[in-house]
Amino acid sequence: MMLSMKMLETLAGTLDAKDKYTNGHSMRVAFFATRLAEALGWDKEQISMLRYEALLHDIGKIGVPDAILNKPSRLSEMEFGLIISHTIVGSDILKNMVAVPGASQVAKYHHERFDGKGYPSGRSGLDIPFNARIVGIADAYDAMSSDRIYRKALSREKIREELINGRGSQFDPELLDKFVTMMDDGKLNIADTLSISESDAQQQNVLTDIENMIHRLSNASEQKKVINDFDKFYKYMRNIGLRYNHSVEVVQVEIEYETECNQDDKLNEVSDLLQIAIRKNIRAVDMHYKYSPTKHIIILLDAGIDNIGVVQKRIQFDFDMNEMSRDYKLRFILSDHMDAPGGSKG
Repeated sequence: MMLSMKMLETLAGTLDAKDKYTNGHSMRVAFFATRLAEALGWDKEQISMLRYEALLHDIGKIGVPDAILNKPSRLSEMEFGLIISHTIVGSDILKNMVAVPGASQVAKYHHERFDGKGYPSGRSGLDIPFNARIVGIADAYDAMSSDRIYRKALSREKIREELINGRGSQFDPELLDKFVTMMDDGKLNIADTLSISESDAQQQNVLTDIENMIHRLSNASEQKKVINDFDKFYKYMRNIGLRYNHSVEVVQVEIEYETECNQDDKLNEVSDLLQIAIRKNIRAVDMHYKYSPTKHIIILLDAGIDNIGVVQKRIQFDFDMNEMSRDYKLRFILSDHMDAPGGSKG
């Protein structure tokens, strides 16, 4: 085959970068899909082909404007139509890809539903290509497991509930049963795959441990207490990284009033602008959490002090470029051993 997995991973990463909250979405969907295929007893060639198809399933998003992909508020009917169109665009892009003949179908039909209420064609049941049904489950699982610009990742219990609720309506019931069993048995740990390097697996373990720690702070008052104690929070993050020989840095970004006038009525909108600026300028392996309209946390993995300064300046620039932000300023609080150019030191 003239394709290489590294080339497709690079392409998928480039596409995912258009949609900042996806954080490696295509690679994770490929992983979850192939784990399900392995559980179904597929041979190596079939699994490799599915991996290619899953990596390319969202290629049609190349035709969707970044402003729509990253819009934090409700989409208009026209904007939602553009989102839906990524299935058709992707299918057209891939229709002549003879090396992966099923890629076009997976791109087109991975948002179809088993009950026929999906898009773009309203196919139902067994009329939906088998590989598209697999990728559809993997895609939904990753979407629920990941932070989105409009909501935080769902809990494991809620994800399981949502998957089961979609059995026979959104998802192929037999495939869904197998997938939920794998989830219950802990077989969806992405660090178990042999298709990624040991370093990548360790990075994923760092991210998973950080996410688990964050989600354990489910009590609002406890969460506020930990986040407000920046030094303590940073030490938690740093120790997780050290466990796997990776560096973890934390940047807290606070929105403050530039003038004394009260602008609380538009603070949420300004916070959304900051969120877009952050997600635009961090990498797929970095993490972002919005804890209140005035406070955001950025967790950077193996970033390097110089790169952190660049990221900070870019966030500041993008935030300042919007006229709505003119009554506000940003305060950056960094880890205690780093200088904060233009900001403060924690």
